[in-house]
Amino acid sequence: MKKTIFLLTTAFVFLLNFSTQAQEYKLNMSEGKLILNEVDRVEIEGTTGSQVIISTEAREKKEDDRSKGLKEISASGLSDNTGLGLSVEKDGSTAKVNQVGRNSRHYTVKIPKGVSVYYEHSSWEGKTLQIRNLQSEIEVSANYNSIELENVTGPMAINTVYGQIDAVFKSAPQSDAVSLHSVYGNVDVSVPASTKADLTLSTSYGKIFTDLDIQMKKEENGMRAISSSKISGTLNGGGVSMRLKSTYKNIYLREN
Repeated sequence: MKKTIFLLTTAFVFLLNFSTQAQEYKLNMSEGKLILNEVDRVEIEGTTGSQVIISTEAREKKEDDRSKGLKEISASGLSDNTGLGLSVEKDGSTAKVNQVGRNSRHYTVKIPKGVSVYYEHSSWEGKTLQIRNLQSEIEVSANYNSIELENVTGPMAINTVYGQIDAVFKSAPQSDAVSLHSVYGNVDVSVPASTKADLTLSTSYGKIFTDLDIQMKKEENGMRAISSSKISGTLNGGGVSMRLKSTYKNIYLREN
């Protein structure tokens, strides 16, 4: 009996020291650009309204008593002004979000339609970047992040070095350019069969796979331009510019 009580007490103390609490930070912003810089674990979602909403729910240790009344700072001079381990600075129509120090938090960032997004990450600590239901323009420059895109309809330029890119377009992009490039990872894209697109698919050392009917573009002399490393063509007569590139791995373009 004493052993049971001891185990229950130990578990209770553990739960006190490691609590899961949702926290939220709101930024009034209905247009302009949001820059996410060196934030390790991020999920970006589109939303309505006129606020950028950053939330996190992470299992964190009990607050260090010695840190009460103090703010965490980084070597770059940034300090946590959100209570979420982030620094937010706004200058006119541009807001910049930096992670302050290392942490294990996972952040969800909700973006209104009129706000464009730029995500940049350079270190090996970057995890998979998830982007869902976003209508805004987005640009990504990453080294180690893999990228997952789902139901993203705005213009996009996605670049990563060591990660792979997986994209599922539930509806065909209408008029905005799509550029997806991974140097050492696969690029896997699903689109509706009705998608109208001008395609450029290229890989230097990988292969290109598809189950779609791509109409190959012809040169001025009427000959088809065929290359094992680059394909230029159209879907359903052409439309939105879609450029898919993987330097060392494969490209997969499939019907969803």
